[in-house]
Amino acid sequence: MARARSDQAIPLGRVVVVERMDRPGILMVKRLQKSHGELYWVEGDNPQSTDSRQWGWIGESEIVGVVKFRIKAQPNQKSN
Repeated sequence: MARARSDQAIPLGRVVVVERMDRPGILMVKRLQKSHGELYWVEGDNPQSTDSRQWGWIGESEIVGVVKFRIKAQPNQKSN
């Protein structure tokens, strides 16, 4: 399980924030699918997402956070 820079393990299936070492400053939201030692397989929910299907396994240090909640607009609310 990933640790996301803390002592708490992240269970598979959780949504995480990834910052690739080769693209610093760009944060991506992905789902933690598999783990193998200190390597992790992450995928976006969109099948056309750029993720481990292109990169392969990522290191634990590239998982920089865990998504705790999301804000969703009300169904009848119009966006500007």
